[in-house]
Amino acid sequence: MCCPQMREAIQVALAGIGAGFQAFLSSGQVVQAIVALFAVFVLYYLAREGMRFLIGEIQRRIGQPSLVRESSRSSRGCCSLRKLCRGKKKSAFNDVIMNPKLQERIRRMATSTRYT
Repeated sequence: MCCPQMREAIQVALAGIGAGFQAFLSSGQVVQAIVALFAVFVLYYLAREGMRFLIGEIQRRIGQPSLVRESSRSSRGCCSLRKLCRGKKKSAFNDVIMNPKLQERIRRMATSTRYT
């Protein structure tokens, strides 16, 4: 099926690649390569997160209008955690008896004028 010369050429090529890989593993360059690769990933992550933090701080210090500031998503993880721990806000109309249509109109009006 295969000619013997082709099979021998493949074996020689694979033996050369195997010898080179074996030399690479035994020379100690593996540890240096892994450490270098890890350092590149850590530096990339730190640079990316540092820039995100820096941009957030610059935007915060420039001073957004209060409506934008209150309605924007929080850039700090602890704030969202605090909101989850607080639970849902209670409605001010829980103990008031009124027509459901009127209650819905008042709720819509209160929601629309919340940040003005």
